[in-house]
Amino acid sequence: MKDVKSSSDSEAHRGIQNHNKYKILLLSDDFGRNIVYILRKMLPLQNFAVEMILSPNALISDVIKNVDVLTADFNEMDYVIILAGSNDALSKGFIKANELKDKLEAVTSY
Repeated sequence: MKDVKSSSDSEAHRGIQNHNKYKILLLSDDFGRNIVYILRKMLPLQNFAVEMILSPNALISDVIKNVDVLTADFNEMDYVIILAGSNDALSKGFIKANELKDKLEAVTSY
């Protein structure tokens, strides 16, 4: 079984659809490569569906670009964990927080 998803966003979305479990979606650049394994060991798998989309060398804007589609069936009991930004710091030296704010606010409003 392949644990780290590097597949398309639509495949990851299909994989996390489980109405009997809390959903956790990890979106990460290289920084969070092994976090999915740690979470799966720590959390009771009968209660949580943990999936990850790993985007090596990606900027944070690329890591979260489809978060709205990926979380379309999420509710207030589900989680999105974003581990990204290290590549932004390396390439540009900064992250434009205002560019990300609207995208993330749209996902968190119910």
